[in-house]
Amino acid sequence: SVEVAGGEPVTVEVIETDRGPVVIGGPEGLEDGGTASGTPPVALALRHPPRVTGDLGFSALLPLLRARRVADVDRAADRWAEPVNVLQAADTEGGTLHRVAGRVPVRSAANRLGPVPAWEPGYAWQGWHEPPRAGLTDGVAVMANQRGPSAPLGVEFAPPHRADRITALLAGRRQWSADGMPAIHMDTHLASAAPVLDLLATLPGDRDGDGPGEPLSAPAAALRDRLLRWDRRMDADSADAA
Repeated sequence: SVEVAGGEPVTVEVIETDRGPVVIGGPEGLEDGGTASGTPPVALALRHPPRVTGDLGFSALLPLLRARRVADVDRAADRWAEPVNVLQAADTEGGTLHRVAGRVPVRSAANRLGPVPAWEPGYAWQGWHEPPRAGLTDGVAVMANQRGPSAPLGVEFAPPHRADRITALLAGRRQWSADGMPAIHMDTHLASAAPVLDLLATLPGDRDGDGPGEPLSAPAAALRDRLLRWDRRMDADSADAA
């Protein structure tokens, strides 16, 4: 039942299956009627680790807060469940950690891409992945949601532009301290603009009409030239960035 302010509680029926609770549809099938004629109705069920194990991973929180060394963080992260994250840590003794924290089921690759016929054995969970770990590259570990140690477990990741930018900034100095970190955290360089600007630079035709394509209009040529002069920084007061 769901309690309603100023009203009576509302009872909500939840259908539980071996593959998790039904989140769309029901015994009658999906509302859009997408089931082919003569076939049993289908619905969408959602299965996720905490629902299966009854463990939200909260037992990791206090050990994480009390951790003093990388090894403490590592042990605490073994208890984490959801959401799955890439974890980085370092301590004053030179210890480093770069690993995935969370529980990920071993399952068919098709399960990662969309709904699957969960009643077929080939799509059932087959235990749990061992959380991947990564080392350092030239003494550095960078994570900006790009493909990294979690790549074998997922499908969608951020492009590598931000991670590459951070790596380049770190390479600019041999030693770093906490005082130097704002320069990285507040960096506004938009590396992902490069493909668009490179395309603009090779656009057929130009204002003078000496290119292979149709001449650009004066406003179009001026806009292209302005974008090519842009320093690729997303500063709050940058009109070119907007």
